[in-house]
Amino acid sequence: MTAPVRARRTAPARPRPRPGPAAGRRPPLHVVPPAPRHRARHPRLLPVAAAMAVAVALLGLVAAHAALARGQFRLQDLERRADAEQARYERLRLDVARLEAPAHIVAVAQQRLGMVPPAAVTYLSPVGPSTASSTAPPVTAGRAEATPGSRDPELASATTRWSDVKRQLGRR
Repeated sequence: MTAPVRARRTAPARPRPRPGPAAGRRPPLHVVPPAPRHRARHPRLLPVAAAMAVAVALLGLVAAHAALARGQFRLQDLERRADAEQARYERLRLDVARLEAPAHIVAVAQQRLGMVPPAAVTYLSPVGPSTASSTAPPVTAGRAEATPGSRDPELASATTRWSDVKRQLGRR
């Protein structure tokens, strides 16, 4: 249930006095500016603006595609150069391996430096008590092992000196 709506009481509106011919004077006239009608005035402006926007967008796409293609060419060039450098690196590693090979070193020593292989190789081992127990016999090639009483006096003195040095080292 709603409350009944009461009508407002207002005072009757007073009629405004209108200037009329009775007054004898006309109001001053002035020029009213026309309402802005952009579409009616420039009907081709919107299609021209849209065509320009499409042209700018297409130019932007072409520029982006050109930059992308330039980057792709640069990437391909760098990959090609990297492959060439990798192949060069592998060739240089192969050359180093060939130069470090023992057969090559022996050939260079004999040909360029005039070195010759020895007639016999002698390995020296100290004679006397040793601190380390070794079960393997000393390895010798060519001549017999030198001992203090052997026939080669130079080898005997070297062996004796080594024994003295070894004893001195054992005391420390």
